[in-house]
Amino acid sequence: MKKDIKILLVTLFIFQSFACMHMKKLRQYRDIYTSEFKLEYLERFLTLTYNNSPEIKSILLEDKSGYTEPILSPQDLFFIQSIAQKDADFIKKDSIASMGTRAEGAEGKQILFFLMKKIEDRKLEKIARKRFKITKKDPHYNSLLL
Repeated sequence: MKKDIKILLVTLFIFQSFACMHMKKLRQYRDIYTSEFKLEYLERFLTLTYNNSPEIKSILLEDKSGYTEPILSPQDLFFIQSIAQKDADFIKKDSIASMGTRAEGAEGKQILFFLMKKIEDRKLEKIARKRFKITKKDPHYNSLLL
């Protein structure tokens, strides 16, 4: 009887250890995914709002931020592009609407202010985490967790 209880306890301990290791790996992957999602959004948003300028392209080419292996799926990239495009369109409309309504010198695009607000309100983080929940169900990308 005592031997059975010991075997059961050891088995439960081993199972719990594997479960904890898997959860830790899942959290690490989620954090990497979220970071890559936000970085990809930032790059696409800057490219769009600065009209694909050579200066922005040069900065982005020189920058080595990000993960070296592909983390985001093609669907993720399409989704990020749509969010960045929507926000870039908002910036363009806001810029036009600001003409004559803001103080001289404050008219026009306020790209960096928009980005700062987007980072502060953590909406992009929440979107990335929701998207991660969808992506981790994909068998191809789920294999990265093994």
